[in-house]
Amino acid sequence: MSEPSPFLRPAVRATLMQGRETLAGLALMGLSLRLWHGSSGVLRWFAGPGVALGAVLVWTGAQRWRLRARRAAAGAGPGVVRVDEGRVEFWGPFGGGFLDLGDLARVDLESREGRAVWCLLDREGRELAVPVTAAGAEALFDALLGLPGMRAGEMLAALGQEGRAGPPATLWRAPGVAGLRQSIARPDDV
Repeated sequence: MSEPSPFLRPAVRATLMQGRETLAGLALMGLSLRLWHGSSGVLRWFAGPGVALGAVLVWTGAQRWRLRARRAAAGAGPGVVRVDEGRVEFWGPFGGGFLDLGDLARVDLESREGRAVWCLLDREGRELAVPVTAAGAEALFDALLGLPGMRAGEMLAALGQEGRAGPPATLWRAPGVAGLRQSIARPDDV
C-alpha cells in the first residue's frame, strides 16, 4: 500500500473516504454530462446511462456516508457483523448468533442504553440483536435493503431517532408472520 498523501490532513482524508461512492457518482455524472455536451452521434448514447449510474451511486453513497459518519461519531460498537450468502452472523463480547435473511419475520430498531440496535426476529421467534455501530454493520444495512418492501428512507429516519427513549421502531415485517421473542444474542451491555 502506498504512503498517504501529504497534501491532505488525516481528518479530511477520512471524510473523503467516508463519501467515496458519492464522490465517484458525482464524478461519473460530470463526465457523462461533459460527454453529452461535447460529442455527437453514438458517444452521446453512453452519456444517458452514465448519468443514471452516477445518480444511483450518489444516492446509495449518500446513505452509506451518513452511516459511516454516524459510526465514526459514535465510536466503534461491540462485536462484528458478517453477511454471507443470505446469512447474518453477529459475534460480540457477550455472545453471538446467526439468522438467515430468508427466515426473517420482523426487523426492529431499538434503543438500548442510548445506542441503536437492530433486532432481527426469525419465523420461530428467535432474536438476533446487533448494535448499529458494530464492525461490518454497513453490510447488514445493505442486506436489509434487499428485503421486499424495505425502504431506505424509513431506515435512515429511524436511525436519526437513535438514542431517544420510546418503543422499538418496526421497520419491516414479513407478510402474514407474527413471531415470539426469544433472544439469541442480546447485547444489553452495549
